Amino acid sequence: MRRSRRGGVRRRRRGEDAKPAECAGAGAARGVLERPAMSELVLVTARSRLVHFFVVGGIIFALAPRVPSWRDLTISSRTLGVLRAAQARRLGAAQLTPAQSDEVTARAVEDELLYREGLRLGLDHNDNIVRQRLIEKVLFIAEQAGSKPPTEDELRDYYKDHIDDYRLPPAVAFEQLFVNPERRDQLAALRERLDARTDGELPAFGDPPPGPRQMGLTPIERLARDYGPQFADAVAALPAGEWSAPIQSRYGFHLVKVVERRAGDAAPFAAVRERVRGDLVEKRRKEATRAYLKEAAARYHIEVAGRRVSDVDAVRPSTANAPVGD
Repeated sequence: MRRSRRGGVRRRRRGEDAKPAECAGAGAARGVLERPAMSELVLVTARSRLVHFFVVGGIIFALAPRVPSWRDLTISSRTLGVLRAAQARRLGAAQLTPAQSDEVTARAVEDELLYREGLRLGLDHNDNIVRQRLIEKVLFIAEQAGSKPPTEDELRDYYKDHIDDYRLPPAVAFEQLFVNPERRDQLAALRERLDARTDGELPAFGDPPPGPRQMGLTPIERLARDYGPQFADAVAALPAGEWSAPIQSRYGFHLVKVVERRAGDAAPFAAVRERVRGDLVEKRRKEATRAYLKEAAARYHIEVAGRRVSDVDAVRPSTANAPVGD
């Protein structure tokens, strides 16, 4: 009985031991079956473009620098250096004290805070001063395309092409004797005294004139402005070397002798070189600005008084085809 019981026990243990072995065998079989399926899943995943997209995107996101937030307020050491140097120049000091440097830093932070707060509050909108400042800055950017210094050949070519702009105005040099309006009856006697002289010197006859008794080369247009058009035209028509009949100005009466006359000839290039340079640079800046505005207009829908216009030139059709700078 003991043996049989023992044997029964033994048999039962063998049965119990057999079950895990059977389970292990089934698991091994399933593992053999699942391994190809897992491999296939890995291959499919590796070949998926969507997975590639997410992987690459994740790498880019991880490596890309962080986009600054509007809350970030950063003032670089270089900026502080410039501000401190400017403050030192204003104070006439070789170097700021630590306290002065700290004050510059604090002021820089305060100014940036106030600027940011102004933007946050929308104070930059509908402000004509801010608007004009922005216009000036963009205009400066537009003009830079035409700010290249002209060469000597370009200056001479521009001078030749615009020679009429550099003609000297007609001018005369003359001597004069003057009589106040209330003493005009003395003009005849004064003229007789002039004719009786033979030394050629300018006598101190008459009253003190409104200008020098001996006028150097003076443009006719300036005479018209200073003495009146009637006087300027009469002096311009006088022959040289002879005393004139009385000529009336806005001040009184004059006896005039022209001693030198200059026609409206072109000024030598050397005499007007800097003026030519300024004119050429200004012309190029205007051309660059017009080109910038034309390109900018293509990005907008422009309507003026209910009328659609293509660009700025269409607003001023009378000058749209005029040469820039002329």
